[in-house]
Order: sequence, then C-alpha cells, then structure tokens
Amino acid sequence: MTIFIVAIIAIVSVLQVSSAQIVYADGTDFGLSISQPTQIGCTATYTISYIPYGGFMETVAETASGVPMATFSMGTFFLSVVTTDTLFVSNL
Repeated sequence: MTIFIVAIIAIVSVLQVSSAQIVYADGTDFGLSISQPTQIGCTATYTISYIPYGGFMETVAETASGVPMATFSMGTFFLSVVTTDTLFVSNL
C-alpha cells in the first residue's frame, strides 16, 4: 500500500494575504482546493477538497506545519472520489 502525504504548509499566511476565494494545487495524481477561512475567536476553519485524477485510488495522509496548532477532521483517508475534509487551525 502506498501512502501519499499532503503537507499543508503555512496555509493561514497564504490565504490571509490572498484576495482569491479558493487556493488550488494540482499534482499528477490529484489536485486540491482550499477555501478562505471562517474564523471564530482564535480558531480558523478551512474546507479542503481533494480531486483524484486518472483513476487515482490511494491512501492520503494530511499534515500541517507553519501554524501554531492544526487538526484535520480525517487526517488519513482513502482517496478514490472527490473528498472534502476540514482543517482547524487554532491559537492564532
């Protein structure tokens, strides 16, 4: 089994200075889009959509760095259809 690791690095900084509503990233196996955050108090919430390409069917593991504290709803999941996850960034 192959595990693909998606590193979400300093998403907060990228999204706060961007006027775009959604950030996109494309790879050869899958792409992703990240929504602008909703923020309540010291926690920002992002919606991440993963889009598999060309029959991609593998396990994906999410990680985040460059932010104080980050938690993914799923963390690790099997990607074979468009999948949406939530990233919570706290202690902002």
